[in-house]
Amino acid sequence: MDRSALAPQTAPGLRRSRVSALAYAGFALLTLVAAVGDIRPAFVAAAALLALYLALEIRHVPVAQRGLGLVLGGAGLALGYGAGAFEEVATGGVERALQFLVLFAAVACLRVAALESPALRAVGQQVVEQPPGRRFLALAFTSNIFGAVLNLAGVQLVATVLARQSDPALKRRLALAMIRGFSAASCWSPLFVSTAVVLSILPELSWFDFAPFGMMLSATMILVAWGLDRLTRSGVRAPAPPPPANRRAWLGALTIFLSLVVPILALSGTAGLSTPVAIGIVAPVHALIWLFLLAGRTGTGPGRLMPQLLLDLPSLRSEVLLFTGASLFGTGVSAMIGHPDIATTIPTGDGAIAMIIGVSVALGLIGLHPVIPVIVIGEALPPAVLGLPAEIVALCMVASWGLATVVSPFSGTALYMGRQLSLPVWTVAWRWNAAYGIGMSVIVILILMGLRHVVWG
Repeated sequence: MDRSALAPQTAPGLRRSRVSALAYAGFALLTLVAAVGDIRPAFVAAAALLALYLALEIRHVPVAQRGLGLVLGGAGLALGYGAGAFEEVATGGVERALQFLVLFAAVACLRVAALESPALRAVGQQVVEQPPGRRFLALAFTSNIFGAVLNLAGVQLVATVLARQSDPALKRRLALAMIRGFSAASCWSPLFVSTAVVLSILPELSWFDFAPFGMMLSATMILVAWGLDRLTRSGVRAPAPPPPANRRAWLGALTIFLSLVVPILALSGTAGLSTPVAIGIVAPVHALIWLFLLAGRTGTGPGRLMPQLLLDLPSLRSEVLLFTGASLFGTGVSAMIGHPDIATTIPTGDGAIAMIIGVSVALGLIGLHPVIPVIVIGEALPPAVLGLPAEIVALCMVASWGLATVVSPFSGTALYMGRQLSLPVWTVAWRWNAAYGIGMSVIVILILMGLRHVVWG
């Protein structure tokens, strides 16, 4: 989320922000209509509203991200023109981007209710009050589960503990548990944009085809992080014994998660809809029902949703530009490259596994969003060219997405933790996490090489 959204707004700025929010809500709704009803005019109208949103907000995107988004989008369109497929690249890139942007709006709806939920707050509080021996592991797994369903809002629910800690070493440990646990959720969460991107690139796969292996990778990342914490932490004064388990809060959290995830998986599995579209349909309805049920306990009802979205949707300007540009670029590269001609010039098999993860993490280190290599590689190099099963390609992409997020100084987690701890993002991403991210990349590469030979050999 863009930091400029936190600045006070003038009256003209507020009017622009409201128009932008309505444009975002409009193109998200029209994208759902176009996908469900296969209505082409709805897609055209959605693309027009996306253009309006970008025209209103592009001046307020940070300079580096604005330049990158424009360069990617322009290069993609230029490649499409050079390949004689300008219209196909423009429409295909925008159509793919619109589905990703629906996912951002859906998560924004859920965030409004999640941050008001007494059950989720109680679970988060109980986790951070665990004794030192199991606190890191409990916090990492909780951040993983909360993040998998609620994205960055899930981390916010447990990150409030940082403000109450005075020991810098303890703050760092707790922050690392949250960052590494949350980022590992990209390996399996059906609500993460990483999964949405991969499923759009590899339509022959369903979430169930690779999610069990993704969960294994996610657990491995957390256990390695916990092992490193056990090896490096110094003695920490134990807090008071934790309170008894709040079974009602845990049951409430489980009910919230299942009532969201099960309809999404059912809808995408039975109706033939993409995962972002299924999330876009289910999440707003779920958020409204959730807020209605909270009204009696917190005073926050469904009427809270729209005013908050009017504030939140304009702040997604950087993500909108970057994902649109990356989608256009990936589609342009795919149109320009002739697959048979490059089959002998790229790594295949185990080498392709190392290439996908190595390139994505290396670009993440210098600040590029993982959506760029994932879309470009996925569009230009299908599994047959890479000499890999589609499931392994999917696992490479979702795992490298999470690892790149850990080491990127411009990832949402680094920016959020930097603000929480009043530290530069470079400290959070490079000093704290670079060695872990690079080492974990090697471990994941070896695991996927083994899976390729044992499961798909």
